[in-house]
Amino acid sequence: MTELVINAPDLQTFQQRLVAALLAVTGWLLWSYIFFPLVTLSCWLVDNDVCSQWVNFAGGYLQLQRMLDIYLQTIAALSLLWAIWLSYNSIRRRLRTGKQEPACIGIEDLCQEFQLPRDALARCRESRYTTLRFDSKGRIISLETD
Repeated sequence: MTELVINAPDLQTFQQRLVAALLAVTGWLLWSYIFFPLVTLSCWLVDNDVCSQWVNFAGGYLQLQRMLDIYLQTIAALSLLWAIWLSYNSIRRRLRTGKQEPACIGIEDLCQEFQLPRDALARCRESRYTTLRFDSKGRIISLETD
């Protein structure tokens, strides 16, 4: 699976842009479906004439009240599932004992691994910019500091 390039949509394929646009439109349609009865009911409660027609068109006050009950139950169930998922992830993270914290790497280890003199590595750590030169096999052959 290819990940989307979030910060550069011009690098996305046409299919990726199309799917992203369809997902955005679907999300907005779902939000409008959820919030339209809430807006309608609140406007009807403050005696807005246009919204009272919407209430009657939607099946009346009782029908809207039933829909609001279903919405509240759905939101409560989703919140409960989300809380369970968060708990599961936090417990799973605590129980993971196979992963150990990475050991600290000292200057001596770096010097030995990359065959660098200790004073050159110390200069690089203190400088703001460091230029590395490599040979054809990828080994460091020189360090230049600013």
